[in-house]
Amino acid sequence: MKRIHSSLNTVELSMLKDMMEREGIDCILKQENLSALAGIMSPAHCMAELWLLNEEQLEKVQEIVDEYLIGIKG
Repeated sequence: MKRIHSSLNTVELSMLKDMMEREGIDCILKQENLSALAGIMSPAHCMAELWLLNEEQLEKVQEIVDEYLIGIKG
């Protein structure tokens, strides 16, 4: 298992998770409820995380994440 992205924005992570699953990539969200504590605790400790279950799919996952991040910046 490998962490592939983290964010305070759980909607962003849910969208990435859906994109992965449409490509047949198994992943899970962890700590998604901690983002509600970002004003109380350090944001670094409250980030939700997207984890890849099969590390053999890492290259494809990185392509999807990079494409997504470029799209939201552009």
